[in-house]
Amino acid sequence: MRVAVLGFGNQELYEKIGVEERCGGEPPFGGAGMALDFARAGHEVVLSDPFLDE
Repeated sequence: MRVAVLGFGNQELYEKIGVEERCGGEPPFGGAGMALDFARAGHEVVLSDPFLDE
């Protein structure tokens, strides 16, 4: 399956608000984490962020 993930997420913000402790799981969280999980499961993944140049 082809998967497109829009937005990398903000790992520093997730660490600051304690996502790992509150929700479980392992970093990275957000779009980057989703893209990695899909890729590890064998899917073709495209990861992009509209604000990459900022």
